[in-house]
Amino acid sequence: MLIQQKIGLYILKNLNFIFRQHLIFFSTIIFSLFFWVNYNTAWLGDDMFISMRQIWNAIHGEGFTYNYEQRVQAFTHPTWVLLLSAISFFTRELFLTNLVVSSILSLLSILILLKFIQ
Repeated sequence: MLIQQKIGLYILKNLNFIFRQHLIFFSTIIFSLFFWVNYNTAWLGDDMFISMRQIWNAIHGEGFTYNYEQRVQAFTHPTWVLLLSAISFFTRELFLTNLVVSSILSLLSILILLKFIQ
């Protein structure tokens, strides 16, 4: 048996113990990997650009409209738009605010999942 296979079998047998003993270390690695992948593959769909234009109009006093004179709400996710509007009002930047807020909420969901696993 190869040394890599022995190490792999040892880790699999003692994964629960190792994970508990090195939770902070593994969490740091997992979160760092998550942020690296999220940063390098940052992508926003066309629906988010429609929402970002409405957020931009809202924080500049035009209301939640796509075009100034048309009073139509074109977003499909009102809770997300309201959250980003509140935060973007202070940051005045839409793209990075969207990435940071989505990353933070994703990390919170991972932490909640890890809490339920233990």
